[in-house]
Amino acid sequence: MSVTWKDRWRGCCGGPAVGTRVRALIVVGLVLPWIGRAQVEDRWIRRDPVNVNLNGVAYGLNRFLAVGDVGYWFTSPNGQTWTTRSPFTDGNLEAIHFAHGRFVAVGDGIYSSSNGVNWDAAALAYSRLFLSDVAADDDGNWLAVGRVIEANGSLGTGITFTSPDGVNWTRASLLGAPAKIAFGVGQWFGAGTAGSEGQEFGGQLLQWRDLNNGPDSPAEWGWSPFFLDDFELLQPKGALIRFLNGRFVLAGKNVEDEEPTEAHHVYTSTDGVNWPKGTVSNQGLPENGLSQPRFSFMRDLAYGDGIYVGIAAGNQSFNSDYWSRTDMMTSTDGQNWAFLADRTSLVAASNRALIALAHANGQFVAVGYRGTSPLRLNLATTPDGSAWTSRSFNPAALPTGELLRALTTGNGLVLGVSNGGSAVISQDHGISWAWAEITATQGARDLYGVASGGDRFVAVGSGGRAHRSMDGFSWSSVLVPDAFWLWDIIHDGTRFVAAGQYRDAGNTVQRGIVSRSTDGAVWTTVQLDGTSRIEDLAHGNGVYVGVGGLLVAVSSDAIDWTLVNGAPQLSKIAFGGGRFLGVSGDPGHPQFHTSVDGGEWVLIETADEFFFTPFFEVESLTHLNGHFAMGTSDMGVLFLDESDRWAFSGGPDRAAAVAFSEDTYVATSLWAYRLPEPEPPLEPPVLSWQRNGDQLRLLFPTRLEHRYWLWQRTGLETDAPWFQDLTFVADSEEGSFDVSIAPWDIEPKLFQISVEPPGTGF
Repeated sequence: MSVTWKDRWRGCCGGPAVGTRVRALIVVGLVLPWIGRAQVEDRWIRRDPVNVNLNGVAYGLNRFLAVGDVGYWFTSPNGQTWTTRSPFTDGNLEAIHFAHGRFVAVGDGIYSSSNGVNWDAAALAYSRLFLSDVAADDDGNWLAVGRVIEANGSLGTGITFTSPDGVNWTRASLLGAPAKIAFGVGQWFGAGTAGSEGQEFGGQLLQWRDLNNGPDSPAEWGWSPFFLDDFELLQPKGALIRFLNGRFVLAGKNVEDEEPTEAHHVYTSTDGVNWPKGTVSNQGLPENGLSQPRFSFMRDLAYGDGIYVGIAAGNQSFNSDYWSRTDMMTSTDGQNWAFLADRTSLVAASNRALIALAHANGQFVAVGYRGTSPLRLNLATTPDGSAWTSRSFNPAALPTGELLRALTTGNGLVLGVSNGGSAVISQDHGISWAWAEITATQGARDLYGVASGGDRFVAVGSGGRAHRSMDGFSWSSVLVPDAFWLWDIIHDGTRFVAAGQYRDAGNTVQRGIVSRSTDGAVWTTVQLDGTSRIEDLAHGNGVYVGVGGLLVAVSSDAIDWTLVNGAPQLSKIAFGGGRFLGVSGDPGHPQFHTSVDGGEWVLIETADEFFFTPFFEVESLTHLNGHFAMGTSDMGVLFLDESDRWAFSGGPDRAAAVAFSEDTYVATSLWAYRLPEPEPPLEPPVLSWQRNGDQLRLLFPTRLEHRYWLWQRTGLETDAPWFQDLTFVADSEEGSFDVSIAPWDIEPKLFQISVEPPGTGF
């Protein structure tokens, strides 16, 4: 960026001096504007992949990788315990393949990873794609196939991309493409038509070859139909092809030639020339439909430990369970197949479709979608294709209606507890999550609070129980004396303090209780006379404050408690920045009060009467990263700024709890907002200069989108700065000003450049 100035001094030679200006703005902490939440919704990213299908799975680099909708991907060292990973695309991922030390995933584009962690997107000339399969040959060359998405959203022309390394890709053919591909014995074959399942039925077997065939003609590679030399034989057709254990296996339906109509069939080939037809048995149609493969088509095939396994499923849109339910066939030779006679374990593992399959380390791993609403992640494993075990792992795949109620951080983890006795654990500050069961005890599953301290977590809730864990995965439980229900728990730096309610056997006496423990295992409880319950706790300035039942109680030791006369009727309480903050009032019209000791409270004006909605409720209140944070219903997460004004930040409609880990805010369920990395302090850039006659060029490094302002001192009798009317906004990493220095002999040291960040103006 270069700006030229010639003989245009503002305020020169006795003119008015420019007033003091802000030279640089350094932003620290959290800056949140007072604006509508729709404008800031993109600050938060949902980390809860409950509504995604799993479409592909592969094994490599000592791990399974599964890919699905909306860019989500998942890893597992053993196919049984899985971790959710952050999306690397907003589009759907349809297939994944591992070869030559590299994973390649396809869907809305092509993505590669050499370590199973970091992904690179291929530069493609097409931005709207549906790529359905990818594979590699023995020499490290790759093919990806699919179709272009038309402007109206429909699937258009088939397309094939080729790559010499899985990283750099080139469009090879627009002459149509199959849906599935495989390489073996030096040849590429494809099956099905990339697109709707209706087109896949009865798809012609395709071969990837030079279409010109002439010795003097340039090669033009593309897909063409493959025909057996003996036309008296049934021509191989199918929707799916794989190369397994030295042979191609082509599977699908053939509605034209098969009896009964729509029966499953297979063709195999060990040389890519001869394709004998195999057998598929046990295709009966029992009345209850439990073994019915009739309305399904083959989705994937795999081989391992001497066994071929194939999975079949119908369309996800089918309404009937047995139409879209997974079916399974196995073979010991790849030629003769049989559907499972006993589908009991398979039905238990998957009541809907499994659509992708991989084998490693003595087991087959299948992924797909489930028929619940909303859809949930679905995984199943088997050692031999007959007995299947469900491996559903998603933290959002909790029982229907189960919700996260509380969050905490500790031991490098973010941990949340639910109203169904479960925990979700994140080891990367809310980006990916794992699941664990805290309690299966009836009457003790509803968890309302969790805290960390002393290298352990303690969760509390119904049944008067406290549950403790060192790692968030393994839990033990104890009864808390006199506790009927525990609503909140904190750690004061020395001990855990929990609050709740005592009820006698006849449920005629109800009192608030506070219980203390140094280790989460042994508890001492006190009952608070004059109270019916304590629901929320905070500690600071040497004081404990408990609220509940429209009462406020204070204590210096969590043992002797005093009710505060005339205190506001608080429902939530938090401590931070040297003061307590409490909330009172009806939904939609909250009021906020502050106190330094819990005894004297001051009402503060935090918002005008039109800010909150009639449907607004305060779900949680805490102090995080130097700010009070409020989790709400219908309004997401709000932060209290330095002027005691609430600022929208976005997030989930219902934020039952908010936590902060390293540089990321996490809210239920499960959203994360990572703070931007702070830029280095804004200082005047270092100048270099070039002089050419009466021209002086000042050169300096810039930051993109920052505004630069050139000014100078006269060098005469005054040190007052005079403004030279040269400014620009940087669009590159280097800037320059060209200045006319005649008739004065002005040196570069008399010039100064100031910088201001984007959006600040002048």
